[in-house]
This record gives sequence, structure tokens and C-alpha cells, in this order.
Amino acid sequence: MKKFFIAFIIILLFLYGCKKEYIPLDKNLNGFEDSLELAEEESIIFRNWFTNIVINTAIENNLPNNYNDCAGLIRFAYKETLKKHNARWLAENNYNGPIFEDLRYNYPNIPFLGVKIFRKNNGMFDIKNVEKDFSEFVTARYLIEFNMDFVTKDIRKAKSGDILAFFHPEDPDFPYHLMIYIVYENEPYLIYHTGPIEGGGYIKIIKLNDFFKFDPSWLPVEGNKYFLGVFKFKILML
Repeated sequence: MKKFFIAFIIILLFLYGCKKEYIPLDKNLNGFEDSLELAEEESIIFRNWFTNIVINTAIENNLPNNYNDCAGLIRFAYKETLKKHNARWLAENNYNGPIFEDLRYNYPNIPFLGVKIFRKNNGMFDIKNVEKDFSEFVTARYLIEFNMDFVTKDIRKAKSGDILAFFHPEDPDFPYHLMIYIVYENEPYLIYHTGPIEGGGYIKIIKLNDFFKFDPSWLPVEGNKYFLGVFKFKILML
């Protein structure tokens, strides 16, 4: 019995010694910890929530005042996508869209980041520098430079939930502008906040085909020097 007890203790000590603390990784050097990145199935879930939250926010016109610009609409929808979508959330957001599964981690308890879910500078992920590298708020420029990957300049290859980015250097106050590419009932739309330029700004919903009738400097086409391209969030595999 004594030998059995000693052997049992040795096994426990061995197993305890084999348990290693998880070391944060950033194998693809994209600035986000690897476990935060969403594989194909979860990327689809994210896009479904993000798309429908953007649509719902635009229809209900319930974007909080502190998100009132093009980057703000995207930050709001991104954050809300990462939350648990329980009955309380549905009521608070007056959400009337379709329901999907929640993601495996949820705001405000994002692993390693907490509520600071947006990267604000370049470089690989370092757990020691989270306070310096991440923030609750970033501008349109920082969204595309540090939180998104370039995908294409061919709008036909965009997926619902992708972001269109434009750069007008002649506008010193707001040179960057972002639009959200949305597919609703098999028809592509652009949804974006006009920002503070137009009397406080508001959310626009425009069919992509109708958008081509407007100012050519805003067309999402490869020949437009102001069009930076289609981008997707770095945490998405798909």
C-alpha cells in the first residue's frame, strides 16, 4: 500500500511538472496573438454577425454618439460582433436580424486584450506590450494599417463584411474614408458613416450599382488612384 501511495505521488508530481503555461504566439507576425484568429467556420460566423449588426444599426439609426464617423461605425460593429448576443444584448440594441452562434471568446473578456481590441502600431504580438500596442480607440488610418489586411482592388472579389478604403490627401482633416461592403438578399451594398463633414453626419445605405453614378473619385475601381482597395480584419482566416 505504501509503495502504491508513493508511486501515485510520483505520477502526480510528474503530471504537474509536465503542465506548461501557454506562451502567446504570433507565428504569422500579423500583430495579433494566434489564438485570437478565427478559422474558416468562425470567420463566417463573425462576418454574419458583423454584416447584420451593420444593417441593423443603419436601419435603427442607433449608433452611439461617440462612434459618429466612418471608423466609428466599424469599431462599433466589430466590438458588438465579439459580444455575447443574449436576450439583454438583443433588447439593448433593438436587434431584429438573424441569430447566429457566438464566437468562442467574447468582449469585454478578450484573451490577452480585454477591452483594448484594436492595434495602434506595427510589430508582432508581445504580451508585455499590450498596453502600449492596443487601444479601445483607433482612427480610420490605424484600422486599415494595423487591424486589417489588404485583399484586392477587384470589388467583385469582396465578401460581405469587408472594408473599402479611400485616401484623399487634399482633405487634411479627414483624408481616410472607410465603407463597409455588405451583401443583403444577394445584392451588394455600401454602408458607411459620412462623418462630421455633413452637419454632424449620418449612415448611408447605397446599392453598389447606384454608387457608380456618383463622384468618380469615390469609385471602388482599380483605376481610381484614391481607392486603396478591399480589406479584411486580420483575425479572419476567410
